[in-house]
Amino acid sequence: LLSGLKQRLMVHLFQQALQNNSVHNFCSLFDQYSALVMWKMQFLDARRLLIKFGGIDGIQGKTEGSHRLAFFVVYNIEATNVEAVFPNTSVELADHLQKHWEHFRVCPGSGHDGVTNNCIRENVLRAGSQSQTTKRILAVLPLSPQMWNESPYFDQSLFLYDEKIISAADRPRPCVDYPIKFYSRSTRALKFKILPGLPGNRDNKQRIASYIFHPHLPLIISLQHTLFQQQPLVQFHFFRRVD
Repeated sequence: LLSGLKQRLMVHLFQQALQNNSVHNFCSLFDQYSALVMWKMQFLDARRLLIKFGGIDGIQGKTEGSHRLAFFVVYNIEATNVEAVFPNTSVELADHLQKHWEHFRVCPGSGHDGVTNNCIRENVLRAGSQSQTTKRILAVLPLSPQMWNESPYFDQSLFLYDEKIISAADRPRPCVDYPIKFYSRSTRALKFKILPGLPGNRDNKQRIASYIFHPHLPLIISLQHTLFQQQPLVQFHFFRRVD
């Protein structure tokens, strides 16, 4: 059985195949489609996520070969529907990224404009086929959530937290088996904590975790992977006041 999000993705791909008279191609790739897993995601705005799906080898640190399937999915979390799907060879998406890359940033003016512009420029100038160039351009997506989304929870003038466990730098880190605590910098009082993993699970140290913070709401999405688990553990963390 497919998960709810994967089911919506498969339906969207099938509808595309119907429109393009390529149902036979969809059927021949069905097993590869159903084996796709989430690699990375970012908020496009308060309602939409950009999620990259690819093969399991992508989260195991292996390079993505030219024969591997990868897709960028625009998912509306309010309407719970897939708005668009682009392969990692989409010239349309690559062209839009080059011309309007600020559309992929939640918070404008974050100070990282030059980094992305230089990355895109270097990928365009490198030799290779159009397909290879397109893949290199789209490799920057999804943009690093914590780096581009200036969440107030990472404002070090407001909060104290262990940067060895979680920080604004977008890098998967080992998943700990104890709560991640955020303290008020002014009062040193505990403000909130994130509970990673599943209750009673003792194998958290074998996982790697990425945390995606909503730009302004108290909502955090965590993705946890192991080298031996086909599907990632996805958790949604909401703020809950304890009296």
